[in-house]
Amino acid sequence: YAIINKRVGIMIEQGLLTEIETLVARGMGERIKRANVIGYSELLDYLEKTCSLEDALDLIRQNTRRYAKRQMTWLRNQVEGREFADSTGLRRAVTESLVEFGPS
Repeated sequence: YAIINKRVGIMIEQGLLTEIETLVARGMGERIKRANVIGYSELLDYLEKTCSLEDALDLIRQNTRRYAKRQMTWLRNQVEGREFADSTGLRRAVTESLVEFGPS
């Protein structure tokens, strides 16, 4: 969780909210909602005053964790017969699999 929480803070520091404000000013608010991109939808809710900034950031963190969990589950299912105690072992196995399959 710590990495995801830190990453969300970095995204805000690097101007994610300003980027969304710019897109909204260009009339793209509805497109942002339809795209359902983590971070954008939640901050759009904040800009529309349907939640506080802290609530929006909490939702970004929560949705990112859920997405990361789905990715890890998918990756584990792609590397048959192997178990991983942590992401380092998974990363190594994915790298080995990519090398095994070679360039496409």
